[in-house]
Amino acid sequence: MSEEIKHEKDVKRFSFSRLKTFQNCSRKHHYQYVEQIETDETESTIPGKLFHKALELYLNGEDPTPPLNEFDQLCRQGKLQLDPGLLSDVFQSYITYYKDDLIKEKTLMIEGNIEEKLEDEDYLVMVVDHVFEENNMNVIRDHKTTLKPLKYTWDDVTNNQQLLLYVPYVEDKLGIKVNAVEIDEIRIARLEAVPINLNGKPTVDKKKLELVTKESYLAKLDELGLSDASEYKYIIEFLEKRGHPLFHRIRVQLLDGKSVRANLEDMWNTYKTIKAQPGPSRNRSILCNYCPFKDICNLDMANPSESDRKMIIDNLKSK
Repeated sequence: MSEEIKHEKDVKRFSFSRLKTFQNCSRKHHYQYVEQIETDETESTIPGKLFHKALELYLNGEDPTPPLNEFDQLCRQGKLQLDPGLLSDVFQSYITYYKDDLIKEKTLMIEGNIEEKLEDEDYLVMVVDHVFEENNMNVIRDHKTTLKPLKYTWDDVTNNQQLLLYVPYVEDKLGIKVNAVEIDEIRIARLEAVPINLNGKPTVDKKKLELVTKESYLAKLDELGLSDASEYKYIIEFLEKRGHPLFHRIRVQLLDGKSVRANLEDMWNTYKTIKAQPGPSRNRSILCNYCPFKDICNLDMANPSESDRKMIIDNLKSK
């Protein structure tokens, strides 16, 4: 879960998200963390936050339904343009899919808050999704939810600055040695039935199989008596290699501390740059078109009046 959700009101608190925002665009950092201009949560972030909460409750042996019910209510109110029951379906499928892993894992920390003093009254704040022990290996797992197709690769995990930043602080907090980091990616979507062509046979169009599992495809082939048909072999191989369309985990073992130390130094240097910089630079980011502060940034670059600026900020708060 993003740390700024809990700490965005305190300019003395520095999360990984804040440091990364500054690296990407000092102007966005200024609006979000210094001026603290409020923006609404987006449809892409709310399901993830509620999934995190449901999983936290489940792993703590509590009832996970309240956040799932909250999702349904938001859908019925029109605040989310998604189907009620969708998050419950994904959550139950997730628990079923990983049931054997959940039995083997011993949770050491779930949605754990860690604070580390930096300088003066500044603190580094972290919310660590999940730390667990499995087969004598301690792992930090970060749950990533998305409404889009799964995207994370081995390199994304190997060089994940957030996970590498957490390693030394988790070790200190729990008195353990972290052996690996992991991205646990979850797509918030419903699985689909195997599309059937006009000739009565299953499609071999990979694009149409985006939300179809290998198991359901094999079952359909068996139902139609096509299990041994050679024209489907490459599709089965594709589905096998792709894996489950909703769930994907990538774990990287930490063999030495060089990457952890280098990342820690990079984050420290970013913090020092923030402290030394009196205000946002005049430079702008290539990510401007996707930024919630685009309008106020455009105005600031044109030396705005205070009344115009206030009007845009009030509009951001009321969306």
